[in-house]
Amino acid sequence: MRTGMIAFCLGVTITTFFPRLPPWEPLLVMALPCLGFTCWFRHRDRKLTAGLFLLSGWFLCGLAWHAWWGDLQLQKRLPLTLEGEDILVIGRITSLPEVADRLQQFHFEVQQSSVAFSPRRLLLNYYGDAPLEAGQQWQFRVRLNRPHGFYNPGGFDYEAWLLQQGIHAKGYVRGSSLNRLLDDGGLRLQKLRFELREKLLDATADLAHGNVILALALGDRSGIGTEEWEIYTRTGTNHLVVVSGLHVGFISALAFLLVNRLWRTSAQLCLRLPAQLAGAGAAVAGSLGYSLLAGFSLPTQRAFIMVAVFMLLRFFRRTPPLSFSFLTALTFVLLLNPVAPVAAGFWLSFIAV
Repeated sequence: MRTGMIAFCLGVTITTFFPRLPPWEPLLVMALPCLGFTCWFRHRDRKLTAGLFLLSGWFLCGLAWHAWWGDLQLQKRLPLTLEGEDILVIGRITSLPEVADRLQQFHFEVQQSSVAFSPRRLLLNYYGDAPLEAGQQWQFRVRLNRPHGFYNPGGFDYEAWLLQQGIHAKGYVRGSSLNRLLDDGGLRLQKLRFELREKLLDATADLAHGNVILALALGDRSGIGTEEWEIYTRTGTNHLVVVSGLHVGFISALAFLLVNRLWRTSAQLCLRLPAQLAGAGAAVAGSLGYSLLAGFSLPTQRAFIMVAVFMLLRFFRRTPPLSFSFLTALTFVLLLNPVAPVAAGFWLSFIAV
């Protein structure tokens, strides 16, 4: 089992460094016979040959999975014929808008559009006067471009970051009488996060580093200026400021230790459920709650998956080797987002958590 997961994860990761995606159909066609030959050679007690076919089959499955996922994302990108054209879209704001002077930048989930470009996820800039809130449903007239970045060696790969975030196009909202609010968001998670941010802004208005509190509580670093962020980058502490796997790991550990200790004070509770299992359940619940509070970004998704795999195995009284738990978490993360290894945060998350 572990051998197959290692081969699969290796196949997914290696595809990240290919100059272009290979066709996934031939890879899958080659993988299936390899896995079939594995069973046949095992039946004949030829373990070495069976192992080689097993590695080859799962490695090809990893390549095919990454290629299929990447091809699906590329097909969802804005067609070249729509670049620079005005499009009418209806959808919801799915992130906390980042405010800088007159600019408001946010993620927008398209539900309907005038050119059959839905469902898609956009990164939009808004220069209007209306205050935008997470969770709101709007009708916008937008002008879009395909995701792209600079090809500077050693620089930040902006296009890869957009792909990781699932952004299919980016652009800005055009001034138009058609732009109007359709729904205020109700009790949606993003709406609650927005309201909590407003309360935190009021509560920390007089604090010198209230922006850091906001970043640690909600994963919103819009209040951190360029000069301050440069200081964090130069000192190597920028990954500590924004919610990441390290923070989710701390919350899950705190929930585990706290519930484990309190649970032991009641003999009746311990007879119903061992304290360690109660702590494991609390760790999963705590990490999920904090991840949702921080917007369930990719780093928090990775961290939650890792915590859930490790703790749920303990909760169901399974004690596999540490390497198996690690590989299981890695496999789930790569199934969710095969391009995750591009980011340094992917490796830091696994080390930290």
